[in-house]
Amino acid sequence: MSYNDGWRKYEDIPEKKIKVQILLTSKFNIEKQLEKQIKKIEKISDKNKLLTLNNSTHKRRSSARLRLQTECEVRDNLQRKICIIEKWIEELKEEVLYVKAD
Repeated sequence: MSYNDGWRKYEDIPEKKIKVQILLTSKFNIEKQLEKQIKKIEKISDKNKLLTLNNSTHKRRSSARLRLQTECEVRDNLQRKICIIEKWIEELKEEVLYVKAD
């Protein structure tokens, strides 16, 4: 398929190009959120390493584990969103429309 045969890729169609740009912007913002979330998880994990039987109560240790688990779920959701956006971008880029020759 070539451009001369009447086939066009997404770059030639303004609506598709705008959709891809919006998705890329969303992906960029989610990646920034993901970086912050990973740093937050590392911080919580380091704090949890300091909790021992001698310097903390059972309730405090369990709440710390629960907090870490919750933050990891948030991280996983962000990663899932990035994968979905990448899939949508690929679908838009692979989509080729046939334009009738005048």
